[in-house]
Amino acid sequence: LGDLEELAASIRSLGLRQPIVVVPVEKFLSTNRQLTVPSTAQWVILAGHRRRAAALLAGVQTVPAWVRPDLAAREDAAETFVVENVHRAALSPLEEARVYALLTDLSGGTQRAVAQRCGVSQAHVSKRMSLLKLPQTAQDALADGTFAITDALALTTVEGSEQPAVFDLARERNWPIPTAAQALEERRKRAARLEESRARATAEDIEVV
Repeated sequence: LGDLEELAASIRSLGLRQPIVVVPVEKFLSTNRQLTVPSTAQWVILAGHRRRAAALLAGVQTVPAWVRPDLAAREDAAETFVVENVHRAALSPLEEARVYALLTDLSGGTQRAVAQRCGVSQAHVSKRMSLLKLPQTAQDALADGTFAITDALALTTVEGSEQPAVFDLARERNWPIPTAAQALEERRKRAARLEESRARATAEDIEVV
């Protein structure tokens, strides 16, 4: 839930302006039979856990709520919870990418649908999800803050099989990703020209020393 003090102070002063989203417990259990809830529960919160906790911290016993029995299915509940929190938490680029991937799986939808659901552009969703295809070493560096998001996005534009070599060269020489990619391409072209020359010399019975 994170630090609730600031939110609690706001609720104490202004009240809770945005309702939480709940499902009647009977409806929730009818579609989630493998789950259990306390016997005294009347509602299951789908969105607004922080707001409810902050309201309790502020001494507010009653909060407004939208009752949505239509969201009782586990997939709908999970999607509602994820969308509710994607903009509230300070997510890293990789965490954000995993959220979009999770939403795509939960809804069985497209990146466009996920983007509309989250209020971001399709390009943003696509770029974030492309981070999940990077080599693990690059993802680890991005996660620990030693690999900038701009370089990570640049690496996603490199052909997948070439990404590890480009990443390693960039780290070794302390180069930007585009510079490393260009250098690797030039190196490959030189090797190809050398091999072509060797093949031509062999065909013409010229000794190569």
